[in-house]
Amino acid sequence: MEVIFLFWAKEAKTLIISKGLNEHRISIESKGELSPLKPNNSEENKRTNRRIEMEINFE
Repeated sequence: MEVIFLFWAKEAKTLIISKGLNEHRISIESKGELSPLKPNNSEENKRTNRRIEMEINFE
């Protein structure tokens, strides 16, 4: 599932770059097992932890 999220995040990054933003201003990170928001003790928490974070630097 994480691979799908990463694919869509990369597609979003490509779209943003095509609109003129420098690619070095965009970072994408797969989060989850290494950086959980909640304990992985339930299916709901595991779903919350499976995520991709995108950061855009406008400075």
